[in-house]
Amino acid sequence: MGAFKRYPPEIFQDIVESLVVMIGIQKAVLLRAVCREFDKAILHAICASQVVDMNDPVTPNLARRMHPRLRGKIILRKSKSASISSEPYLRVVSKICQAFERLCPGLDDQLLLSRNESVAAAVKMDGVGVIDGPIETQNLLSAACIVGDRTMLELVLRSEDCTTDVAGINGFTTYFDNCLTVAAMGGYVDLVLFLLDQGAESQQELPSWKQHSLIQTQADWAGQDHYRQRACLFKRDPSPLRAATSAGHTEIVHILLEPSTRMPENSLEYLRVALAAARAGRLDLIDAVFAAIGKCIRDFEFLENEMMWEAIRGNRLNVVEMLLDQGADPNALPYPSSRGNRGALPLAASLGRFSIIQLLIERGGDVNHYSLNDLDGSPIAGAAAHGQEEAVTLLLHHGADPESALHSAARNAQPRVIRLLLQRCPELVTRDDGRLLHIVFALSLTVCNLTALTLLVEAGVDPNYDVGFGLPVDYAKAELPPFVLNHLISLGAQDTESEAVAAEYPYTRRDIQLSERTWEWLSRY
Repeated sequence: MGAFKRYPPEIFQDIVESLVVMIGIQKAVLLRAVCREFDKAILHAICASQVVDMNDPVTPNLARRMHPRLRGKIILRKSKSASISSEPYLRVVSKICQAFERLCPGLDDQLLLSRNESVAAAVKMDGVGVIDGPIETQNLLSAACIVGDRTMLELVLRSEDCTTDVAGINGFTTYFDNCLTVAAMGGYVDLVLFLLDQGAESQQELPSWKQHSLIQTQADWAGQDHYRQRACLFKRDPSPLRAATSAGHTEIVHILLEPSTRMPENSLEYLRVALAAARAGRLDLIDAVFAAIGKCIRDFEFLENEMMWEAIRGNRLNVVEMLLDQGADPNALPYPSSRGNRGALPLAASLGRFSIIQLLIERGGDVNHYSLNDLDGSPIAGAAAHGQEEAVTLLLHHGADPESALHSAARNAQPRVIRLLLQRCPELVTRDDGRLLHIVFALSLTVCNLTALTLLVEAGVDPNYDVGFGLPVDYAKAELPPFVLNHLISLGAQDTESEAVAAEYPYTRRDIQLSERTWEWLSRY
């Protein structure tokens, strides 16, 4: 980093922006932790310069998976140039930002920016519908609750559009969650009490068309297969109680659990709230939720496992330990194993949850347990697929199979993991008379990872070896972009007489369409 500091700020920014273009947004975000200067430069490249568009068609799901605060910064910048032809959510944010300036005069620039970013982070990008007067008013009501401004909320409530059936305390807009939900998410206790006093409905259930047809109450849970049970648990639109629980706002959770305000005791939403509490690491809120409905975790078959998986996603060791004590199975799978979904140990490994991995192994987790029909379904394969080097090392120490990890690392373009495995397990180089490494070379070829191809040739792979689907050069000509063929030849592969044919469809791996521009985006580092 010291070498970069010698450059003028504008040159340093250009270097960082070129880096972001080369490695993509997901990898660039990891570099924010390097130092303050890097953090500032990377944020500017992603949010201000937008050298890579979060809506780039080569990464169709990136914006949805992005952290809301980062996404909000990008959306806010995009909204500043929103026009009638822009995406509706950008026009919504633009109009709210203008309304903040009009309705809240005297706000300093920093507070105004913070409010604008909060609204941009909360807007639903898939919102649809005509943005007419009542909808604009409802959007403003939600915005006032997002930023916790009761004065603005009361001002908008007095507008004539709030006399319609659309806009009001319990009004609906596709662009934001309802007023009470966003206020609960923000932790605004006084505003939540005001909304409840004004008639806000804390007991709102999901619309009938969003509920599972066979499981609509807790009484329907027993006797259903796990596929149906799981389908009813994961609903995007949160209740106010679930929103407050996810954010860890204890006082609001207890307000919404009071008999006068809570949902019907047989509501399935309580189970979703329990999952949110597990992910938030709040043992006290888990207890509070089940106390409110007079039941316990064990009253709901398989729920302890679902909660454990959510706790792993949230990196909550305390909750995982409690649920194991309650009978959660460290080797259980989310669906029947033929559906290819990961259990606790593969999930923890893929996320790099080091302490949780250790706990699960101590409590009986099988380091070689795998899901059928999931090539990356074993713990070490999941860790390798996501570039989790520490997890790979730990699992190797406990006897995990390095060969499956090597396959997974190659399939998912993780050259650092390939190097780690070859260093830790040198016997892999000569296994099956070298055929294993040639298969790994072929897998790396399918994901266009030039770094892995080079590494494997340096380890002794012959780039002219046919592992069963033709010579690598012929495969590259038939299926891959020209830059891969050029790299193969530079590694010593012999050209053939076959003609290069452009692939009919772009090859996609983990939601990234691979090309000369994007092939480096796939690996973790």
